[in-house]
Amino acid sequence: IDYKFYSANDGLQAIKKIKVLKPQVVFMDMMMPHITGAETIKCIKVLDDVGNSKIIMVTALGDEQTIQKAKAKQVLLKTFLLTNVQFKRASSELTDESKARLNDTAQKMKKYPNFKYEIQGHTDKSGKEEYNIKLSTQRAEATKAYLISQGVSPDILVTKGFGSSKPIADNKTKEGRIKNRRVIFVIKE
Repeated sequence: IDYKFYSANDGLQAIKKIKVLKPQVVFMDMMMPHITGAETIKCIKVLDDVGNSKIIMVTALGDEQTIQKAKAKQVLLKTFLLTNVQFKRASSELTDESKARLNDTAQKMKKYPNFKYEIQGHTDKSGKEEYNIKLSTQRAEATKAYLISQGVSPDILVTKGFGSSKPIADNKTKEGRIKNRRVIFVIKE
């Protein structure tokens, strides 16, 4: 966990800090009677828009439907954090390990079909960016095809390739390049 906040005041400051720090994992616990579930969802949306931050815990007071939506999003975000779909260099073929991780992701997506999901493909910095964008799109599409083969509705999945434009690690090292060859899942309302 890279960053934690627990109250409305902390939350307002946290959003500013998150924009600067860009942590990968954020723990958010908002148990405040004056904050509705809808406001919590708005706060989550702001955090989602910041970048690669992942929220792993959300609690809120509000109407039951909004609370259930926030809880579902919490489960999905935890699942997506653990999915870790990566690819071999210059390939969009899913490994057996990736397929095993995607099986759990598919089950969770089927459990929460009221969300839309964007599958974002990424590459390392090897090669020309035009090629990397094509490859990252192919990786996202390969992931989508596998999820559909596991029973996820194609209507709730969209894909996007980012090439090497959003690295999460140093492209100068082998380990960094491996981490950058990945797929990320984003929940769309």
